[in-house]
Amino acid sequence: MKQVTFRPPTKNTKKPVENAKDVRNDGRVRTDMRPMFMKTGIVTQATGSAYLELNNTKVVVAVYGPRQKANMEFSETGRIHCEFKYASFSDVSVPRSIQESENKTFSLQMLQALQASVIVERFPKSLLDVTALVIESDGGALGVAITCASLALANAGIEMYDLVASCSVAQIGTQMRLDPVAIEEKQQSAAVTVAYMPSLNEVTQLRLDGEMEFERAQRFPKSLLDVTALVIESDGGALGVAITCASLALANAGIEMYDLVASCSVAQIGTQMRLDPVAIEEKQQSAAVTVAYMPSLNEVTQLRLDGEMEFERAQDAIDLGIDGCVKIHQLMKQHLLTQALPSTTISE
Repeated sequence: MKQVTFRPPTKNTKKPVENAKDVRNDGRVRTDMRPMFMKTGIVTQATGSAYLELNNTKVVVAVYGPRQKANMEFSETGRIHCEFKYASFSDVSVPRSIQESENKTFSLQMLQALQASVIVERFPKSLLDVTALVIESDGGALGVAITCASLALANAGIEMYDLVASCSVAQIGTQMRLDPVAIEEKQQSAAVTVAYMPSLNEVTQLRLDGEMEFERAQRFPKSLLDVTALVIESDGGALGVAITCASLALANAGIEMYDLVASCSVAQIGTQMRLDPVAIEEKQQSAAVTVAYMPSLNEVTQLRLDGEMEFERAQDAIDLGIDGCVKIHQLMKQHLLTQALPSTTISE
């Protein structure tokens, strides 16, 4: 494909800074993105490719296919395979084991963000390989990789509903900072990564990352807490059930917690939102939201979106999921209270 280079024009459109605290270490205010550079068609052996740079975060993506494979079962729609990986030299400050774990997680996140944008009916019984390599990492690697991959798909001539743009927002103290760099990610108490198709007003991926506050983490100095969930039988909503069950297990272990975490999912089937779908409903859904929530603190600890959903519909699904979490939370508290009461009191 033809090489195309684009560097968005820089304009002096910044508003006067009213508070010196709003200025970040790199000179940006909290709502500013880093300078961006992009180029397509840089990998000549690939069907399509792209390079995207946000200052010191640099990602290259190559797309191969669609190509048919003899051992693939016939399908009326094509399949997409995504691979996200860090170059060994991309960020020497992050342990290799953490990078390898993120490789697997981010590969899945990339797939979920991109597959809603691709018209897979155009290449039946075919596979599309999308590989993202992080050359240098200074924050926001997942969002940069998703955006770069969407550019590479367009460069490959893949038919799409819309381009997918992605970025992250970090919460540092009470302030929200757009497009955080690595040092800000280390300071954040929580972060949201959003993948979005503006032309369709649809969110294709929503990832919420939270972390334990430093003071609470000090309750377990030099210690490891292992939590293992085993799904014995599955009829839908396994992730939400596992999160809820794990929170009960932590309480049962006597671990100090801010609140119990309740979790459930909401499926969109046609125009209807269904709370706590079973497996057969999950097969019918066009999209789903899984919410994990601490009602006593009114805090969402996890938000997962599968499929594509209009922004307003996603908000409806989240609200319904929170309502479900509140009901589950009440049952969790009742159970723990019953277990804590003496047996003589229970019999009464």
